[in-house]
Amino acid sequence: ELVANDDGERSIPSCVAYSSHNGELIIGTQAAQQTMSNPKGTLRGFRNILGRSMDHADVKEQQEEMAFTLEGHPDNAAQPSYRIEVMHEGSDDVTVRHIMPEHVTKEYIRHLVDIAKAYIRAEVVGAVISIPATFDETQKKSIRAAAAGAGVPQTQLVHEPVAAALAYHAVAPKDANEARLAARPDQRILVADLGGHSFNATVLSQNDGMWTIMASADDHDLGGTHFDDVLVDYIRAEFKRKYKTEIPAGNRRSMMKLRRSAEITKRALSRQDTAPCSVESAYDGLDFHGSINRGRFDAMAASLLQRCAQMVTGLLEKTGLKPEDVDQVLLVGGASQMPGFQQTMRNLFANIPELVVRADFNADEVIASGCAHQAAL
Repeated sequence: ELVANDDGERSIPSCVAYSSHNGELIIGTQAAQQTMSNPKGTLRGFRNILGRSMDHADVKEQQEEMAFTLEGHPDNAAQPSYRIEVMHEGSDDVTVRHIMPEHVTKEYIRHLVDIAKAYIRAEVVGAVISIPATFDETQKKSIRAAAAGAGVPQTQLVHEPVAAALAYHAVAPKDANEARLAARPDQRILVADLGGHSFNATVLSQNDGMWTIMASADDHDLGGTHFDDVLVDYIRAEFKRKYKTEIPAGNRRSMMKLRRSAEITKRALSRQDTAPCSVESAYDGLDFHGSINRGRFDAMAASLLQRCAQMVTGLLEKTGLKPEDVDQVLLVGGASQMPGFQQTMRNLFANIPELVVRADFNADEVIASGCAHQAAL
């Protein structure tokens, strides 16, 4: 069972904000809502840089793309830390704090633990935590330490593709084909996880309830935000066509507005053929109002969809498998709800009637559900 917080949310954004006025800690949806008003103090992606040094590619990527400041810690220049500036009320004084990703992760986990404690009315003594398939031992050690600091002494780490497979495995078959697969003691399963910032494809082998990762591939420059960028470019082009002026890519406030609108439009296009695309005061006090249909969006995003297909094809070749050797394909991750992505994955396995492609589980909850099933064992 998935537990909701006080606001009725079962999916809590991995976002932490520190108020620029008093340093107050804010977590989840309320933190995400501060992206515009408090960009320097709103932190995302902290799990991805656990155990990383300043020269790691993941850290450099966040330095380039995120609004917050990520710099070497004053006590250890090789260790990444977030620079948080807090204004003092009634004066021009500013306090500068350097907060490690491990500390931010700890606070986020503690928030989740508090929600669980309120629901079960008891202490939380252990947790199953999902991690990317490519997490190394240093990163595993870091997330365990963060959990322990949050008051969870016992942790079991489960790779995200395995958690997704566990969730789907626990769902009753809907038809004869799914029932046939569920009865099989051994299977090969491809998990295609298109998240917000990256795409992961993993081939799993199941044998009598034991799950093994056969191979995994990642593209950290291919995720939901990159599809958002396609719509951002569209809005900028249409804005220029209409007003004969260009929204500068360096105007951070305007670009953040565009990205927020683009994400809303992208999600709407997963449910309907045409969606509005509007940005209030997009630039220089000028509003933008337009619309786009799904076919045009898919055409503009064709190169991204092709990269998804190429990565899956390359992974299968790496494992020595042909498409017909795969029993199931599971589509997970918030961005996997895009019909264009789903069709791209289905096209790779066309004309294989025995194969099942599944995208029927709530993409934002499937991994958490798998962790819950693992915890219940």
